[in-house]
This record gives sequence, structure tokens and C-alpha cells, in this order.
Amino acid sequence: MSVPRHRPPSRRSIATTRTGGILLFGTVLLVALLGFVALAIDVGYIYVARHQLRTAADAAALAAAGALGDGGDIEAAKLAAVSIASQNEVDGSPVTIDPNQDVIPGRYEYSAETGQWTFVPWAEPYDAVKVVARRTGSGSSFGASADGPIGLLFARLLGFDTVDVAASAIAKFQARDIALVIDLSGSMTYDSALIHENKLDINIEDIWTALGKPTFGNMTKFNKLYYYSPYYSTSKIKSFLGLKGVPYPYPKGSWDEYIWYVRNAWHLGKAGYRHKYGLKTFIDYLLMYRRSHASTPQLADTPEQPITAVKQAVEIMVEYLKTLDTPEWAAFATFDTYARIELQLTPDLDQITAAMWDRQAGHYYNFTNIGAGIKNGHEALTNEYARPQAFKVMVVFTDGRANRPGGWTTGKQYAIERAQAAAAAGIVIHTITFGSAADKQLMAQIAEIGSGTHYHVEGFNVQQYTQELQEVLLEIAANRPVVLVQ
Repeated sequence: MSVPRHRPPSRRSIATTRTGGILLFGTVLLVALLGFVALAIDVGYIYVARHQLRTAADAAALAAAGALGDGGDIEAAKLAAVSIASQNEVDGSPVTIDPNQDVIPGRYEYSAETGQWTFVPWAEPYDAVKVVARRTGSGSSFGASADGPIGLLFARLLGFDTVDVAASAIAKFQARDIALVIDLSGSMTYDSALIHENKLDINIEDIWTALGKPTFGNMTKFNKLYYYSPYYSTSKIKSFLGLKGVPYPYPKGSWDEYIWYVRNAWHLGKAGYRHKYGLKTFIDYLLMYRRSHASTPQLADTPEQPITAVKQAVEIMVEYLKTLDTPEWAAFATFDTYARIELQLTPDLDQITAAMWDRQAGHYYNFTNIGAGIKNGHEALTNEYARPQAFKVMVVFTDGRANRPGGWTTGKQYAIERAQAAAAAGIVIHTITFGSAADKQLMAQIAEIGSGTHYHVEGFNVQQYTQELQEVLLEIAANRPVVLVQ
């Protein structure tokens, strides 16, 4: 009896089996790969949508905070947020936010215990706004958004049709460190003196009134002038004026010097007052020749112009800054032939006003070193008194031209160099010029270097440029920077 032999599988049958297994495995792998590709595409799609929502939320939060900063209320902030959000798109459609749910005002507060900043919704006074931009369905904790959730592409094959996507942003007002850099050169009294009598309605008689309407010898009426021959001696003129034996009233100066002044001052000759003596030319002598604080400190309490218009404008600006919710600090620097920091950065803004009112035109010296003023403003905003996180702003006032150090050319170049250094330190520079003698071109260039604004107040009378100066400073004070903090 024969036993049948076992025959091994043929090579063809083995190849067929292997091919079938490979095809099955390849099919499974391809399906998995396609799933991963589909998942990657949808994940990327979701990432793009979230990025677009974040961009919309950032822009809307900045706009909302800016609306509050412009004196608006919550409703103004909501309108601004809705408007800006709608200018952004997600999935090809404008972003729609719910003003009553997605725009939340509050305060951004610092905790000394944790060392962290926290947004506190609806805490007053408001200094921050949170905006949520979302594409959500009814199952979201936010509820359904107006535009609904994001539709998916390939994930539908796995039973996922949509996904909720949201992004939020918080913007707040940034506290400022402000350096007021003010020209105290001698020309800051020109609008009260006879040198500008042919340009505007000068207030020289108001200076005499503020000094207490003093009279000396035969000089008893303000507009009464006596002409005496240039050939008369100083002694003879003093006798005619009844000034012999009359003490000179202020710390520095003399009757002899006053007589010399009336005989020699070039602008008095041009204005028709040379060799004419009386209270009017005596007050002009104080304003033009003995204007420093060391010579005539009483001038600080008089309405000499244009410095008094600057004082009034600064006071109004300070009072406005005190009403803001953000902690605004200010420093006070002055310049003339040289420069100095009068007050370091301080939260006590009343000190700025008091120091300003104590200064007078030509308080120290008479020339104009704008570059030195900018340098000191820069120092005040970056030294140990400055706050690292505060927004740095410098406001430079002048009615003249840079003529120090050296002269016109070097003075101008030095001012530009100091502006460039301040701008490199992140300081925004605004410049304010007034009067026809100011170098508007230079100060506009300095403002451009410092990413700020140049304002010019021409003014043909004291009341006009006083009002315009106040409006300019209020505009600067109200233009609070807003920053994203989350």
C-alpha cells in the first residue's frame, strides 16, 4: 500500500498569498495615511482660524480701550470693538462679536502678594477692556456665536462636522512718564515788551500793574514819557526825572543803567522810544535787560508773555492728567543757554505746576540751547526715578531758534543729535513752537525723529495763542497709549 506524498505550495501560490497580504496592508496604511493627512489639514485649518480670531480680538481690544481713553463710555468701547472686529475675516466671513457678552471693561490690577497682574472684569474705574472673538456652537460654554462654529473638511468622515474656536485679548491704557521741557530763554518775555509792540497787542502795562503800579520820582503815570537830549548827562537826566535820592527798587540794576539802556537799546530806537524816559520804558528795561530771577524776582508773579501762556497751558494739562485713571508721572526741565532738571519724575503733579509758576522768562540765562533741554528730558525719563514699564513722552516748548552751544549751525545740529539719542531710547517727542521767530522746520524734524507731532501756535494776540496752547496740551494729555497685555 502506497502513502501519498505531501507537495509543498508552488512558488506561484506563495507569491499570490504574499501579494494579497501586501495589498491589504497597503490599503490599511493608505487609509490611515489619508486620515492623518485629513487630520493635519483640519488641524491647520483650525490653527489658521484661531490666529484670525486672535488678530480680530487684538484689534478690537485696542480700539475699545482707545474709545474709553478718548472720554467715551462703555457703549463707545463696544461700538469701537464691533466695528474693528468686523473688518477682520475668519473662514472668509467678517468677524461678528456680541457687544454685550464679548466686550468686557475692567481694571488690570497688580497684586503685591503674588507679583502678578490680573484683569478684574467690571472693576471701576475702567482702565482695560477684554474682547472675545469666537466661532462657537450652542454647546459651547459661551453659547452660539452669530457666525456659528468652524466647519471641518475631512474630519466629517470621522463624524466631526464642526469645531468651536475662540480667542481673547486684553488691552489697557499704559501709564506715562512725561517730561515737560520748557524754553526759559529771554525771548519768552518779548510779547510783553516794546520789541513786539508792532507785532501784537503787548501787555506791558499789565506787568506794571502786577508789580503794584510803582512810581518813582516824577515818573507817576504809565504812559507819560519825557524826552531828554542825548547830550544831557546821566546825572542831569536823573535830576529831571526826580530820581536822585530814590533807591533803585530791585536786587540788581540801577537808575544809571536804566538811563544808559534808554539811550542805547537798539529795539527802542526802532520802535521810537529811544531817549524817552518814564514808567513804560522802565518796565521794558526790566523785561529786556534785568529779567532774570536774580535781578528782578518779582517778574515771576507778573503776566509776562509768552511764558505765562505756557504756565497756564501746563497747569490745565496737569489738572487733566490728575483726572485720569492711569498713574501719570511728570518731570520738569528747562533750558536757555544751558539746561537743568527742575523736578525729577513725580506722581505729585501739583509740584510741576508750582515749579512752573515760580519760573520767569530769562530766569537764569538768555540764549536758546534746545539740544541741552532734550538731553535733560531724556535723562529725566531714563534715570533711577523713571518707571521701566511706563510709556516715555517728552514735550518740548520753544519760541526761538537753537543758538547754543556755539551758534546757529552747531546749536541746530546738537538738537538733532540729542533727539536721535532720545528716540533710540524709545522716547516719543512732541514739539510745540509759538511765534513767528520759532524754528518750525527744526522742531518739526525733531518731532519726526521722535515719532511724535509738531504743533505750531502762531497767535497774533495773547488770548489767541494762550487758548491754542491749552488745546494742544490737552490733545497730548488725552492721547493715552493703549497696549495689549494678554
